[in-house]
Amino acid sequence: MLAPLSGVVGQDALPYTSEWLPMGPGSYLQLMLTVTKLTGTLNVIVETVNDPVMDAPRFCGNFPQTNVVGSVQAGILSDRFIRVTATPGAGPNQLADWVIEGNAFLPFAPGV
Repeated sequence: MLAPLSGVVGQDALPYTSEWLPMGPGSYLQLMLTVTKLTGTLNVIVETVNDPVMDAPRFCGNFPQTNVVGSVQAGILSDRFIRVTATPGAGPNQLADWVIEGNAFLPFAPGV
């Protein structure tokens, strides 16, 4: 369970980038972006790497750009680490409250 994976209250026009978060390599991430307050637009992407020190980030998924309050889902395959980048629109008075939650399904998890 990834609760929460990432989120910001009161994000203005400045982009947000999370720290690198460890994941099991090859994990399938079932994520939900919930936007509770939004003036303007918001674009949220997920990047992945095997080694944050050595590797260049690789795009692995995104949520559809939104300009409304609500929830959207995304399914993403990860390497060993992921990070979230949220970019507001370029207009005046950009403001967003959002959170990403979900589940990580590990390819090597024992069966029941």
